[in-house]
Amino acid sequence: MFDAPASTQTQALDINNAGQIVGQFIDGSGGNHGYLLNGGVFTTIDFPAAQGGVGGDLAEGINDAGQISGRYCSTTQCNGFYFDGMNYSALSVGPGNVEAFDINNLGQIGGVTDAHGFIISNGIVSTIAFLELRQRYSGDSMTLVRRLAPTMTVPDCMVTWSKDLPAHTTL
Repeated sequence: MFDAPASTQTQALDINNAGQIVGQFIDGSGGNHGYLLNGGVFTTIDFPAAQGGVGGDLAEGINDAGQISGRYCSTTQCNGFYFDGMNYSALSVGPGNVEAFDINNLGQIGGVTDAHGFIISNGIVSTIAFLELRQRYSGDSMTLVRRLAPTMTVPDCMVTWSKDLPAHTTL
């Protein structure tokens, strides 16, 4: 158990095989930040365009190479990001809010937009949505890719949600 320095709340969201942990913490001013805990060294992960008090950053996934996926928020919307340890990249997935939940050992990123789940592989975005739910429940449903298989372009965990049905998890 650990707490980020000067934080009011700390949450671990992923760990890789090297024991590197990523997650989110809330600072004393209420701002959200992502973090990496590596060998006892704590590093804040803040996407340069993030606005800490408006949702801020979450570091949500880490692969065995130490590449990180997550989400940052500006004053108008949230977007996914990729961080290789040196450089940040915003993810171009489509209009609306984007959250990048996971990155596997192939560098593929899985997540969700306002409308559907997605997987990014070699810069190509593939969308995932259960159309039957969207048609049956007037579009008030969502599919998200929560986890990817470590070395395959296959969702390891998908969650499908509709306002009229309980959430369904596919492992």
